[in-house]
This record gives sequence, C-alpha cells and structure tokens, in this order.
Amino acid sequence: MSERNIDFNAIGKKILSSREITLVLMLVVLLIPICLRAPGFLSIGNIDTIVNDVAILVIVAIAQFFVILSNGIDLSVGSIIA
Repeated sequence: MSERNIDFNAIGKKILSSREITLVLMLVVLLIPICLRAPGFLSIGNIDTIVNDVAILVIVAIAQFFVILSNGIDLSVGSIIA
C-alpha cells in the first residue's frame, strides 16, 4: 500500500480562495441561526413570498444593466421604483 500525504491546509486555502464558495459558505453560516430562530423561514410559502417581492427589483435591475451596458446612464429608476 502506498501512503498519500494529503495537505488539508492547501485544500482549505484553495477552497477559500474561490469567491463563489466563500459566498456560499457565508450564506450558510448566516442562514443557520435564522432557521433555528424561525423554523418556517425556509418553507415553500415563505420562499414564494420572497421571490414574488423581489421579482420587480430583479426586472428593473436587469433593465438598468442593459442601459448602463449601452453607455447610457439613467438615474430615474430609483424614483420610479419608490
């Protein structure tokens, strides 16, 4: 049998160097106390409500992205949403 030396420090550094994985880990760390405090937080009904509430902001953000991408600046979006 051959022994393999596994460098867990290098693996940990490699995982944490990735922005996406770090963000997911931070999200999980933040969700744990919230779910313990409010057990219904991750229920289907609550997630549906959150998605419905955020949908209009996502649509406006995508539209604003394309305006800025085409070298146009439109600052009136904030007043329209309010």
